[in-house]
Amino acid sequence: MVEAAAWPRGGWGMRRALTRVLGAPAPARVLKRAMDPYALRVVCYHSVADHHPFLPRHLYVTPAGFRAQMAHLARVFNVVALSRLEEVRERRVRHPLAVTFDDGLADGHDAALPILAELGLPATFYLSAQPYAPRPEPLWTHTVYQLAAALGARAVAAALDVPSAADASDATALVRALRPYAADPALHRRLARLRAEHVAGDGEPRYLDAEMVGRMRAAGMEIGAHGHTHHDLSRCADLEVECERARAIVEGVAGTEVHTFAYPFGDPDSFDARTQAHVRRVFAAACTTLPRVNPRAALGAGLIHRVCAYEMPAEKLTLKLLLGI
Repeated sequence: MVEAAAWPRGGWGMRRALTRVLGAPAPARVLKRAMDPYALRVVCYHSVADHHPFLPRHLYVTPAGFRAQMAHLARVFNVVALSRLEEVRERRVRHPLAVTFDDGLADGHDAALPILAELGLPATFYLSAQPYAPRPEPLWTHTVYQLAAALGARAVAAALDVPSAADASDATALVRALRPYAADPALHRRLARLRAEHVAGDGEPRYLDAEMVGRMRAAGMEIGAHGHTHHDLSRCADLEVECERARAIVEGVAGTEVHTFAYPFGDPDSFDARTQAHVRRVFAAACTTLPRVNPRAALGAGLIHRVCAYEMPAEKLTLKLLLGI
């Protein structure tokens, strides 16, 4: 249950809290959005680690930071599983918050699960199918991050010979520049060669396996699908591979049906009307990474917006979720 002391009760309490964050009095429309007790907030994580071997710093939080954020959020919101969307739509849950993880890295089990289980909080973990396919491979984004960590982003860009990536100064910029070419077999051959030369073996990413997922489900966690290849669905010709086939593979790992989806990348370039229509036929709901509040009335559309978390004070993350920024 939400503790009264943790929630900025009343308009004046919320006004003061928002003014501290915004540096100016909050507009009425912002205050109204923040005060909506039935809107769904969703937070998105990727990894929990003290020091990740290849992910950029904005894609992981430390175990101490994650624990602090979860403990504070649990005092402010009612943390619910995404399977309870119908209850949220029917206004049976006040101040609902869902916790999600993308990409299916093994530290979701090793580092995040013990904290979530200790606090009694559910979360949904979104797995891409590629690491579990008949010919498993790491996600291409993880390969790029690994190569950039080992060689530097500019050296990787030069080796890949993609003109738009030539000016990429860091791993995040490099992934962004490569996204339009992610389905190009030539790019994947170059990535595979560089991976074999520089990061293969002990440096391969660790993903959740069936035993880990089984323990997570026993602790109340849910599993969702995150596409097959981690490409922008808006650029994919064969959406059945990214949706139906990915769902079947992830269900095989999870040992249960999968009902929700998280768009790879999740920004406006990653989905369009065509992809939304297809995803709606396969999944009950799909998550973006657009930082917005989800009003109860909008949940029927099946598109759920999320605020991405990184290492930050728990109070700041709380206000980001309240405002949808």
